[in-house]
Amino acid sequence: MSEKYESSQVDILLSTYNGSKYLNELLSSIINQTYKEWRLIIRDDGSTDDTMNLIRNYSEKHPKKISIIYDHRNLGPSLSFSELLKYCDANYIMFCDQDDVWLNNKIELTIEKMHLLEREFPSKPLLLHTDLLVVDEHLQLISKSFWHYQNLNSTNKNLNHLLVQNIVTGCTMMINKRLKELACPIPNHAIMHDWWIGLVASLYSGIHHMNVPLILYRQHSENNTGAKKYSLKYLASKYGKVNESIKRIFNQGASFKIRFNSQLNIDQARMLDCFIDLVNKNRIYRLISIFKYRFCMSGVLRNIGFIATIFFWRKKR
Repeated sequence: MSEKYESSQVDILLSTYNGSKYLNELLSSIINQTYKEWRLIIRDDGSTDDTMNLIRNYSEKHPKKISIIYDHRNLGPSLSFSELLKYCDANYIMFCDQDDVWLNNKIELTIEKMHLLEREFPSKPLLLHTDLLVVDEHLQLISKSFWHYQNLNSTNKNLNHLLVQNIVTGCTMMINKRLKELACPIPNHAIMHDWWIGLVASLYSGIHHMNVPLILYRQHSENNTGAKKYSLKYLASKYGKVNESIKRIFNQGASFKIRFNSQLNIDQARMLDCFIDLVNKNRIYRLISIFKYRFCMSGVLRNIGFIATIFFWRKKR
């Protein structure tokens, strides 16, 4: 690896919550990375198990590599990562989940690609993300590709797509400092930190991906989010939560419009105004707008569900 790459510091952010069961494997996988110019910044979100003791032990063993932010508030993952971002000063930032395992060349391959992107797009806010290996709680392989398993299209990276569906998995992404400055602070209405940062990157056409899995994405009974195989049964299981999910998507879109209104071109502003106000219009207008602006998700079944939900949406009086 070149001397230029070796001198590029990476800040890795970890928000923990009752994660002691799998945390050792994650931390070991970060410490054993082939790329050594990194710093791990950890904030615990109010754990009641042995997580903090485990973190302290690692920090004492690796004081120059691991820093702990002591803050006893329970903020939830999105705002916890927003807090962590305040402590970053590196040019590159990565994010990790407490129950995954990083392949030992994850940072090395990611930062090499990021440097190539920065040569091609100097001074541009950039987000780079990758595929994942889906594994069970014992790290046995479920799928060689999270994108295939979830039927996600990594090329759906424009703003009209990101408004309705996130295709960026936070534990795979690296962002540069310019994107961090634009995305922070993460607002309360952001559904997840990676979704919000992806939205910001999409505004500047700054989302890029590598078709290679660099992480073991562990699935277990305690996952708050995770990988469920794309199927009619999976989508049906989410039906009861769809109205609340749609409300959160529109609220996030409204927050995005408020934050970046001055940086939108005319077409982007019109599209966002249309999206935010979609369910307040008549049903024919909703359908026309969805197809005009291509507000779409990955997969036929998801799109049928999204269109049907918007079409039959009834505002509470």
